[in-house]
Amino acid sequence: MTSRIYVACLAAYNNGILHGRWINASRDTEAMQQEVRAVLASSPVPDAEEWAIHDTEDLPNTIGEFSGLEAVASFMELVEDYPWIDLYDLIDIVQEVDGPDEARELLEDRLIGVYDSFRDYADEFADEQLAALGQQDTLAARYFDYEAFARDLRMDLNVIDLKSGRVAIFHA
Repeated sequence: MTSRIYVACLAAYNNGILHGRWINASRDTEAMQQEVRAVLASSPVPDAEEWAIHDTEDLPNTIGEFSGLEAVASFMELVEDYPWIDLYDLIDIVQEVDGPDEARELLEDRLIGVYDSFRDYADEFADEQLAALGQQDTLAARYFDYEAFARDLRMDLNVIDLKSGRVAIFHA
């Protein structure tokens, strides 16, 4: 999958002409800027200077018409820095917090992990706690209420339900 943006020349657009091109998203804003300059230079309208992002592929919907190339580059840096998080799960996280910069703060400072379900995380956490207490094989552990524990634990954490069915879990 290649994330990309469709950059349109606004001078042409305002004159009823569709002129633009798809540009591969990159963490290098200068490389993308060179392609934007090429779109403007080849415009059918003389002296074209303004452009906008008119479409995206495999990017969060927080990147819009006038977001700028820095927002695109910032998201692509997240993709590179978190390769173990599925692209579409990462898009969901970015959209939940309204942008790649906020998502970076959240991921760096508060991420617990991405799990198949919250219950998977809660059960794993409960087992770790019981083991740390030396209670894993006791009578009390056999009667431990995992479901109630998961319900209560979810209230103490920030959970983003991802469209993939997985969950991203963060410290509150």
